[in-house]
Amino acid sequence: MATAAESPTLTREVVINAAPATVHGFLVDPEKLVRWMGHSARLEAHVGGAIEINYNGFDIMRGEYTEISPNRVSMTWGWEDNEALGPGQSHVTFDLVPQGSSTLLRLTHAGLPIEMQPQFGDGWDHFTTRLAAVVEGRDPGPDAWAPRKAELIAGEVRQLMRETRALLSQAPGPALAGKSASEGWTATALGAHIAGHLALAGLVQECIEGRSQFLANATLDDLDNANAERAGVAASLTRTDVLALFDDIDGPLKAMREVPDEDLEKGMAVKFSPSGYITAGQLAEGPLLQNVREHVASLRATIA
Repeated sequence: MATAAESPTLTREVVINAAPATVHGFLVDPEKLVRWMGHSARLEAHVGGAIEINYNGFDIMRGEYTEISPNRVSMTWGWEDNEALGPGQSHVTFDLVPQGSSTLLRLTHAGLPIEMQPQFGDGWDHFTTRLAAVVEGRDPGPDAWAPRKAELIAGEVRQLMRETRALLSQAPGPALAGKSASEGWTATALGAHIAGHLALAGLVQECIEGRSQFLANATLDDLDNANAERAGVAASLTRTDVLALFDDIDGPLKAMREVPDEDLEKGMAVKFSPSGYITAGQLAEGPLLQNVREHVASLRATIA
């Protein structure tokens, strides 16, 4: 079997009815790039600058620019947490060849393992077609590969959980004993509480099915009392204890990634909501995602 270095280079070409300078902007400007590929992007448009293209919070491309010139943009390309093709393990080049008032975009992807070439070939066919449309000012239509709403929520929760783990890992020991201004909990207790929100991913599915006894019977006082009790217990946990709570982040979020958009409209009667009812989408966006956002911001401030 050929190694990635021995693999043939994948090539795609598309003629775009725009000047090279116009096409160039869609390769280095994050706001323009996400119009044809990815959900969000961070681009440092200089040689050696970092590239992050986030497709859904789970599939994240990381690389860096190796060349930026008027008629060529090159970058390393690989996936976060991917042993088969990690960051920097392949190389993508966009050559912009003037053809009158148009541009021949020639894409080459070198260093791909042979077994991955078919999926990347399909991917580049898909995305270069969208690139040509948006550059030319045409509506590319809905992206059939766009992530579902629940997948985006789960993906952002995943990134926040990973950030929490990193904050707790890197914080000086004394900082972990500091109390948060918002919750009044130690940093370790707050970290444990954030990890506890992973259980809400399972409750989202139970809400869709209308079968959660916990959601049906819990009052606001019950929730507040349970949080206070857990914070008291968590205050005595060590850094190692709390970090262990983040050993499996993806597992609890796996089923939530697959939830269809229409299922987020399903819900059930509850006591803790003023309306007496909550949908799966409201549960996912509020008690799960928004609360985790707020707690992570509080943890950052506490450790800082």
